[in-house]
Amino acid sequence: MTTVAETLERRIRERAYYIWEASGRPPGRDEEFWRQACEVIATDQAPTRSTAQQRENTPARSPRRPSRTNG
Repeated sequence: MTTVAETLERRIRERAYYIWEASGRPPGRDEEFWRQACEVIATDQAPTRSTAQQRENTPARSPRRPSRTNG
């Protein structure tokens, strides 16, 4: 059985590998790519605000004025 920690480590390892490849496979920057992968995965796992919370925090728009027509 795979633990949560093992699953997380596998995801970080895979993401770090993809970042390393996308960067041209430079040597000696494994810690940098590991840190970047951790940040990306932490962002992916961050809870998102509900739609209601988003509406509450969105500034209200002022009502549009009716357009005036000449004539």
